[in-house]
Amino acid sequence: MAQWPAKLLRAHFEMHLNAHNEQDMHRWIEALQEAQTALADKGAKGTVSGLALVIKHAEEIPLAKVGVVYKTPDEIEVELERRTEAMIVTFCPKSSVPAGSQLIAVDGRSILRETYADARMILRSSQFPLRLDFLLPPYKKGLLIKKSRSGFENWKKRVIVVAHGEIRYYKQTCEKTNTLKHRKSFSLYGCYVNLIQMPGRELCIVVARSPSDKLVLQTQTEEERIEWASVIYCSIRMVTQGVTSGHIDNLGLENTRAVSDLSTADLRDDSLYPIAILVDELKHEDVQLRLNSIKKIHIIASALGPERTREELLPFLNDSLDDEDEVLLVMAEELGNFVDVVGGPSNAYPLLVPLESLATVDEASVRDMAVKSICKVVQEMESEHVAEYFVAVLRRLVTRDWFTSRIASCSLFQVGYGRVGPAVQAEMRGMFGQLCRDDTPMVRKAAAAALGNFAAVVDPASANSEILPLFLSLAQDRQDSVRIHTIDNAVALAKVAPLDVLTAQVLPAIFETARDGSWRVRWSVANRFPEVCAVLSPEIVNSTICDCFVALLQDSEAEVRTAATSKVIGVCLAMQPQKIVERIVPCFQNLGRDLSDHVRSALAAVLMKIAPCLGRDRTIEHLLPLFLLLLNDQNSEVRLNVISNLEEGNSVIGIELLSQSLLPAIVHLAEDRQWRVRLAIIEYIPLLAAQLGQEYFEENLASLCMSWLTDNVFSIREAATLNLQKLTENFGVEWARTNIIPRILAMHSNANYLHRLTSLHAVKVLCDVMNADTIQSLMVPLVLELAQDPVPNIRFNVAKALEVIATKVEASFVDSQVRPCLQSLLQDSDSDVQYFANRALTKC
Repeated sequence: MAQWPAKLLRAHFEMHLNAHNEQDMHRWIEALQEAQTALADKGAKGTVSGLALVIKHAEEIPLAKVGVVYKTPDEIEVELERRTEAMIVTFCPKSSVPAGSQLIAVDGRSILRETYADARMILRSSQFPLRLDFLLPPYKKGLLIKKSRSGFENWKKRVIVVAHGEIRYYKQTCEKTNTLKHRKSFSLYGCYVNLIQMPGRELCIVVARSPSDKLVLQTQTEEERIEWASVIYCSIRMVTQGVTSGHIDNLGLENTRAVSDLSTADLRDDSLYPIAILVDELKHEDVQLRLNSIKKIHIIASALGPERTREELLPFLNDSLDDEDEVLLVMAEELGNFVDVVGGPSNAYPLLVPLESLATVDEASVRDMAVKSICKVVQEMESEHVAEYFVAVLRRLVTRDWFTSRIASCSLFQVGYGRVGPAVQAEMRGMFGQLCRDDTPMVRKAAAAALGNFAAVVDPASANSEILPLFLSLAQDRQDSVRIHTIDNAVALAKVAPLDVLTAQVLPAIFETARDGSWRVRWSVANRFPEVCAVLSPEIVNSTICDCFVALLQDSEAEVRTAATSKVIGVCLAMQPQKIVERIVPCFQNLGRDLSDHVRSALAAVLMKIAPCLGRDRTIEHLLPLFLLLLNDQNSEVRLNVISNLEEGNSVIGIELLSQSLLPAIVHLAEDRQWRVRLAIIEYIPLLAAQLGQEYFEENLASLCMSWLTDNVFSIREAATLNLQKLTENFGVEWARTNIIPRILAMHSNANYLHRLTSLHAVKVLCDVMNADTIQSLMVPLVLELAQDPVPNIRFNVAKALEVIATKVEASFVDSQVRPCLQSLLQDSDSDVQYFANRALTKC
């Protein structure tokens, strides 16, 4: 070994060392770097001593931290990889933690000096909600000269960015806009850094993974070279092995704090990692990086502070609106939550500048989100700012030539109307009327959609004198996309209009809309009819308005009939029982035989819900025959809706009469080929059994319940076992010992392993309602016998059953019967059986 130092000191000498494995390679690199540091005073200038200075500066670089709280295991999306003894982030889909970051604390406990195995154990034993603290890799950006990696002496200026544990270099395509085009990225994992001189090129930095895979950069000054090399070395160290002990001591990293906790002294401007990453990635040509960056702007704004957010970040975002729609959509949403980070309500008005621009884009989803965000911001703004800034935005949107801005303005009137003076309110009503008369159908459609909300905030006098004429005009519009909003606006106006105006102008508009030539317009009326009835007097509902609804139930279009049928309950609640029988019930006879499955399904879902409106006698006379008809419908969805609403009929006419009428149909549906229908029947059986009594149940339904235990569908078998539990609660343990347990015992020896598995599930469920004596004498022997079953699924379910049984029986019985069986399962050849046996033993 004595010859190595001599050889290392020779000029232009290179030595290549080959380690046995990657871990050894990193240890060798670390040892050599430590040796360079120790020999700093003896080394040649610009090499060893320079590297010593690099390492010293690298261990003093301020590094930002971020803390993330995960409420459940499903929220953790960070992928960690072992790098020597450190845990390094390699991937995070939402970019909440950048790649190259190091996990340094778990729930406030530092793991910086722990081995990988100990750190992993700490992580796995932690409880949720869980806070993880990460150390972010260093960041630096600047203009350097880069040597071509092709091997030719080709040097070019490039924008160099050290971030995420890699070096990215960009070509500046436009100096005026500072637009960058990403060229390539060079991963720093497994690299080393050195300071070199090349012929005609001094002050160079070489970053290499191997002699042929390297990156050479040139700086202008020695200080700049040391600074860049320090950042690169620190990043290499982090992504390869984690931070050094010196870095831990210098920065006090074991005292974990989040980014928001760091003082100004902790962070230099050039190391404010998040804002630098935001700026770079917002210009990146990869849309996913831009999208990830814009999702983090709230965090970035919090780090910048209110003043810098208003003066720097918002103008920057406003200049970045020439982007993909998905990026603009997220930006529009995030800006709506920015009031707190720009300095509160008194400083919220600058947010209107980028939001106004977003409200004018062509993409409807972006416009809608921008409008929602404007509404949120205006609601928090101070009143004097609403009149000064918001109304100015509204004027510009209303008067712009391109229709998209006028569409966006329609939904903004109601948010600020109540916070401005009478003169401005009159101006706003005039602008809204201008939009309602716009030549562009899409603008009139948007105005029609917003008219009801605007009418709700306008005073009654103005609503009747100015808004009502606009409503009547839009109700007669030639475009059905405009007329489709008539019913919504009628409901809003009915709440503020006097009775004479309501009967003379609003109601005729409703009737005319219900007879509209477009089925979509008629559908909108049927869908909102309960709301119409709610704002009208009972006299009007039981007279003229009832005829309108009957016409919708008899409409020529199935979609309209379906919508009207699904809303019949809301209408009947506002009607007299006799009127329901005279006008609505006759329509049911036709609807129950309708050719459309959707219409019959809608009727089946609401039929028995009308029973409380009619009372017992009328329900038996008018609804029960139709109920039986639908129960035998050929469509399974119709039958399922009938069964799901049996409880409504039970509360009115009583279970005895209902069951007598329905029992044949129930028995028939118990064998329905649609498993969801069978499942609905199972869930209804316990209620039926409780009302009919034990004797009736045993005679008519007991065999049916047991047959479900051998159904082909697991969900049915599972529901059948829960059914047995509820029946035992109703009829008692002795009844279960006589009627249920013998049948379960017979199943455990069945040749079909699914039947044996079902018997185990039944035992586990019944343990909750059985006494200890029954469990010990009748159920445990069955479970112990199945412990020798040849099917692994059976054996690990034995372990799961014994885990439950152990909590229900005496301790002595556990020691003598349960524990020995579990210990034998612990030696099973199947890993799943071993796992569940071990889990059960820990709880015994």
